[in-house]
Amino acid sequence: MPKHKKEVITIGLFKRKKKQEIRADTTVSAENTILTFFGITGELTREAALGIPTVSACISKIGETISRLPVKLYTREEEKVREVYDDPRARLLNGATGDTMSTVDMWKAAVEDYYLGRGAWIFVNSDGLRVRSLHYVDSRDVGIFSNADPIFKAFRVQVGGRNYYDFQFLKLLRRTRDGYTNIPLQEEAAQILSAAWNSLKLENMMNANGGCKPGFLKSKNKLSDAAIAAIKEGYSQIYDNTEKRNKVVVLNEGIDFEAISSTAAELQMNENKKANSIEICKLFGFPHTIIDGGASDDDNKKFISAVIALLNQIETELDNVLLLESEKEQGYYWAFDTKELTRGSLKERFEAYEIAKRNNILQIDEIRREEDYEPLGFNFLTLGLSDVLLDPATMEVFTPNTGQTKNLLTGEERAEVHGPDGKIIDNVPDGKSGGGPKSGGKSGKKVDKSKKSAIIKPEDVSATGKNELRVKGFPNKQKLNNHWQNGRTHAEEYEPDGITTKEQYEKRGVELAESAADGKKILGYKTKEGFICRYDVEKNDYVKADINKGLRTLFKPTKEKGTLEGIDYYNFWKGKEGVE
Repeated sequence: MPKHKKEVITIGLFKRKKKQEIRADTTVSAENTILTFFGITGELTREAALGIPTVSACISKIGETISRLPVKLYTREEEKVREVYDDPRARLLNGATGDTMSTVDMWKAAVEDYYLGRGAWIFVNSDGLRVRSLHYVDSRDVGIFSNADPIFKAFRVQVGGRNYYDFQFLKLLRRTRDGYTNIPLQEEAAQILSAAWNSLKLENMMNANGGCKPGFLKSKNKLSDAAIAAIKEGYSQIYDNTEKRNKVVVLNEGIDFEAISSTAAELQMNENKKANSIEICKLFGFPHTIIDGGASDDDNKKFISAVIALLNQIETELDNVLLLESEKEQGYYWAFDTKELTRGSLKERFEAYEIAKRNNILQIDEIRREEDYEPLGFNFLTLGLSDVLLDPATMEVFTPNTGQTKNLLTGEERAEVHGPDGKIIDNVPDGKSGGGPKSGGKSGKKVDKSKKSAIIKPEDVSATGKNELRVKGFPNKQKLNNHWQNGRTHAEEYEPDGITTKEQYEKRGVELAESAADGKKILGYKTKEGFICRYDVEKNDYVKADINKGLRTLFKPTKEKGTLEGIDYYNFWKGKEGVE
């Protein structure tokens, strides 16, 4: 069977590696002699490697760090990145997996299997469109059936006697060369881990023998059977690790004891353990001070770098398995929130926030959300002068000391007149004041926000009625080229419709996006962000557009494109993101 073949190959490689080590080290040390005397031999197992305190501590440190980082779903829209909330897959990755294991236990187990087992394997239970649950599978229960082609590699996964496809699993593999084989630490770094494990066993042997040295008895004369039996009985009491008194052996004249080992201090075992701990931490990519204490800022940066390298590998696998092809095309991606990893001390965070606020990188409410405080509803950015404020939602600049407000998009100015209670009672265009309450003039005109130069808000977009796009097509030529032939290759889809140029393709998208949905031939909805979505039932055309920035995509949903077929695709996304 292929599974049996894989195991045989693995064992064979391990044996060859072991033989090479024997040829490379031809010296025989006192410690090696003692190990042989105590019978400390054999290959290093996963359980033995985990029994090394440094290995266990490093794996626990990495596992605990990853398990407390939330996983979030984002989408990249033009130049903006937006977090996608309330996605059921995000809930599975940040709490209840639908299995008996929580996500905390799942990530800890994944890290341990990644370093010491056959890799981490998480079964994705889905119905093709919706992920219902995640189930962690112990790597020791995973079998692989693979082909023999070194280029077009393919494999199936067997668990519990049942066969599964590779895309049904989230995989985390270390130093893989084929996409399904994992190289554990005890195989890659067998020498240093064996040295550390054997030192622990030697120390345990010495403690079990009460610190007595093993050795030989030399006699000038031949001993009688009774003398030999007495000596054996005496030595069995000495090496017995129980609290017995009178642990004494009386040697007859002419019998000498010659030790073949040294004490722990003579063997420098403590120094060797420290050296082994340093070398083992190097295998994980960070200094031993992270585990032993006394880590510097540079040491912490190395640890963070090692963790982020593993996070990137997990994120790539999440993108490959937990995203539909249509979602990948629309710019969706998974990412760990690493702010907890790099938060630093309270003083460092607040100094960083001060810099971010001063340079308009973060607003006050964004900082408060980062620190889990309730937002104040203050949505202004400070512009250079402390008394000039910008509202990014309306693009209005307000100067408090003059009461002047100017819209950066329309260029219209107005003066706000306040009554005794502080409320605005008059809006007067600058330079056209009727005098306000003081002069008895009439109130000025309000800003006309229906002008095309103003940004159209999501609530002003019609879900099923006609909408006029401000940008008649894609935002730029590169976006159009990408959708027509460079990346998406939608050109082939529209050739049967008589659309043979990218200009015709773009025009078709605008016409469909601006059309009203009659509920029969043309179906439609809008997203909570205000994006227009239309579906032509007869032509199987699906379009998504931003009323301010133009087309986002136009294509024909088919199974060949990795999506749902036709109207099923439309209904799925309407149910997921549609707002009437």
